[in-house]
Amino acid sequence: MHKIAFIIPYFGKLPKEFELWLISCSYNRNFNWIIFTDDQTQYNYPANVHVIYKTFEQIKELLQNKFSFEICLNSPYKLCDYKPAYGDLFQEYIKEYDFWGHCDIDLIWGDLSVFITPEVLDNYDRIFARGHCTLYRNNSNVNSWYRTLGKCNGIDYKTVFTSDYSYAFDEGGGSLKWGGMNKLVKIKNKKCYNEIFFDDICIQYSNFVSYRDVEESKEFIKRPAAYIFNKGKLYKNVLDGDRIEVTESMYVHFQKRKMNLNIEDFSNVDKFIMFPNRYEEWFEINNNFLKKMCKHKIFYWHFIELRFKNLKKKLLRRITRRN
Repeated sequence: MHKIAFIIPYFGKLPKEFELWLISCSYNRNFNWIIFTDDQTQYNYPANVHVIYKTFEQIKELLQNKFSFEICLNSPYKLCDYKPAYGDLFQEYIKEYDFWGHCDIDLIWGDLSVFITPEVLDNYDRIFARGHCTLYRNNSNVNSWYRTLGKCNGIDYKTVFTSDYSYAFDEGGGSLKWGGMNKLVKIKNKKCYNEIFFDDICIQYSNFVSYRDVEESKEFIKRPAAYIFNKGKLYKNVLDGDRIEVTESMYVHFQKRKMNLNIEDFSNVDKFIMFPNRYEEWFEINNNFLKKMCKHKIFYWHFIELRFKNLKKKLLRRITRRN
């Protein structure tokens, strides 16, 4: 059996829904998570989630010691650019594992073993291609890809690691002009597996619509949807006419989305429901519930706030550069 570990540096107060994330980890007994954090809150960590208490400055020092040049790591957010290097940088913590990965905690896992099979692990060196979940084979060759695959559009790891700009180097595909690991592995024809079994929820819509749904059809935007976690399984429930269509998902990712937590006691939680934009204790849902609670709204204030903040950051960055 393959041994797999996800590496997660996280600094500051862990989010209120972290307990639910831990519960979803606990059912994936064939997978491990290693968390580096300065939040010493006493959570109910399952046996497969290993917490190592370190400050951001200690992690910065650990990473700096791996390079002969001075790195730029002024904030925890910049760690996203270092994700492809985690296998190299944190090797002392993952020596016993066959695969290592990076992932986010603003998500809920389903049954990973259904989607990450022994056949996939045997045949691919890189599995998936998103910052919120990617796996790499743990050997010296693959662990050095971030620095040996060369440049893409003039950008390489040294450029990324010495700049305070966020390059999304862990992904870098799609419309990002400077490239990143997704483009580099494609150029070098590396053995990568990139099926999309997860639901990455679009931030611009008030209801739950994944990016793959939008790419497939604009009709999905207005379909009411909710997610149910049931003892390690994650199910997407979408109202299609008068019928609820149920599909199993590897995980659901709530990027930059405000999710209220209406669960107080986590001690015996093995089932819960997620709908826009709340976590609730489990109950039977029906057509009327989905129509009422999960419908598409034209005006979504949270997204407007995010757009305004991003615009403000861009303007400040341009002003700073000119000065």
